[in-house]
Amino acid sequence: MALYHIKFLIIITVFLGCNYSAFAAPKSLKLDVRIDKNSPMQKQLFELAKELENTAKTYKTTNQLEYWESKGQELFDKLLKSEGYYANNIDVEIPDTGINSIVFYVNTQQRYKISKITIKHTEGSNKNIILPKISALKLKQGQFAIAQDVFAAEEKIIKQVENNNCLLSLSVTHEAIINHLDGEVEINFLLDAGPNATIEKVSFKGLKQVHAEYARKLTGLKEGQCFRNSYIAESRGELQKSGLFSSTTPTIPTTTNEDGSVPVVFNLKERKSRSVKSGLGYSTDLGVAATLGWEHRNLFGNGEKVETKLSGNQKEQVLDLNYTKPFYKRDDQTLKLGIKFENKRLKAYETKGGIMSAFLDRTLSSTWSAGVGARASQAKVKEFGASKAYDYSLLSTPLYVTNDTRNNRLDAKRGYKFDIETAPYFGFNKTKNPFLKTEISGSAYMTFATTLKHVLAVRAATGSILGAGAKTTKIPPNERFYVGGSGSLRGYGYQMAGSIGSNKRPVGGRSFVSSSIELRLKFIKTIGVVGFLDSGFAYTTITPNTREKLLHGVGFGLRYITDFGPIRADIAFPLKRRKFIDSAYQLSFGIGQVF
Repeated sequence: MALYHIKFLIIITVFLGCNYSAFAAPKSLKLDVRIDKNSPMQKQLFELAKELENTAKTYKTTNQLEYWESKGQELFDKLLKSEGYYANNIDVEIPDTGINSIVFYVNTQQRYKISKITIKHTEGSNKNIILPKISALKLKQGQFAIAQDVFAAEEKIIKQVENNNCLLSLSVTHEAIINHLDGEVEINFLLDAGPNATIEKVSFKGLKQVHAEYARKLTGLKEGQCFRNSYIAESRGELQKSGLFSSTTPTIPTTTNEDGSVPVVFNLKERKSRSVKSGLGYSTDLGVAATLGWEHRNLFGNGEKVETKLSGNQKEQVLDLNYTKPFYKRDDQTLKLGIKFENKRLKAYETKGGIMSAFLDRTLSSTWSAGVGARASQAKVKEFGASKAYDYSLLSTPLYVTNDTRNNRLDAKRGYKFDIETAPYFGFNKTKNPFLKTEISGSAYMTFATTLKHVLAVRAATGSILGAGAKTTKIPPNERFYVGGSGSLRGYGYQMAGSIGSNKRPVGGRSFVSSSIELRLKFIKTIGVVGFLDSGFAYTTITPNTREKLLHGVGFGLRYITDFGPIRADIAFPLKRRKFIDSAYQLSFGIGQVF
């Protein structure tokens, strides 16, 4: 239990301890805390008093002043002791002023320090284990006896013991021995470790459509493996993440076999493997967008996924067909096959064509992955202003690396994501000169512990195309870089944040840069607002040309938070509006954060 939850627990204690009736609101109650203005506890006590006042407004007690005199004194004392003020003194006065008010005179007294730290086994605990060194804990002798630090040390002991041992069970608690004479506290961590254990076998109950061998691979558990409760928790997470199960409860004996092994049984409840998805969006430059998709997450019983998605707006229509085969040849490898058909009528070009792709994706760690593949495309492309359309047949072999630590893909609040992809392209008709296309992107998310729970999100991306005779016109228009639109540089039209031709149409680039910074504020559980600044440009040179200034868009948006992700609405304005090219503003609606 972390100390930052203490105020919440205090309020819950109030609720549970109240003898109240919620039929009538009482008179306002004023809780006045008198404390030395230089005390480090002043702010926390004032905040707790305000929270208790708000609680008192809602619930009517039998004797309001008497109840809050006792309850307030009790909860202020708990807060002070949690910060090491074990000898605090709180006097109470109820002024005879005709106003519902209580005055608490707080004297924190001496702040106690930690005199000694020990780790002890409880009676019956398994002593044949590796214990962490006390010196490795952040909790040190001589520090103030703060509850949050003690709980943090307790969690670290659990983690270190678990990482260095194979135990059927483990719990760690602590006791504090207070020496009021010297103003010191002795902290004893009490460790109760179960027997050493290994996994005998892994089995499953409740499987109907999913094959047991696939479920076993999802868990990552093997016979004879070290038993750890963290492994069981991770295995449950992987089973749930597959989207095939609604329940994944493990059954584990409380004792081991004679050889120290234990069987692990997962009681599974399968969910429907088919689902239909749909979505709506809108942007000023592309108009109304709609998406309709269908997927089967267990085609042959081994988690094979088939997805079809039809998406379109007034300018683009795309049909995607994808097949994913997990554990392909290796337990850390996934086969991905795809077919895409496109029809686009954009400001830069018009195209009709298709793409076939095959990729092998390899999991390198819990956050790192890499992949290699082949992509073949055939498209008839007509650049705006050109007299005719040209056929482009391209073969590319992309190589990519990803590091993703985000806590949520649709609405990340912490973590980061880094991607790099490079691919050589070989042409067979119109594009005879090969070229190399590379793109690097990254985003990061930080949450700040404030009332508005604001998230600072930043992203940056860059790319370059080498080869093809070092001319932009030698690169197929549909393979050039473009910046602008609701997904990149808001405030400017789709593909419009770059070099513009004489016909006031985007040329596209051989390189680009883009960046965004976004501040997300959450007022209540379901409503948030966003302020953002986007920058970027697509250049006709191989590397970004610093002589051409970046374009910037600024704006704000609303977010309605749902279980499946935030619904967003943004309005953005170009800071450098080009005459007869850029609109005064851009509107966009969609599902999920922009990045």
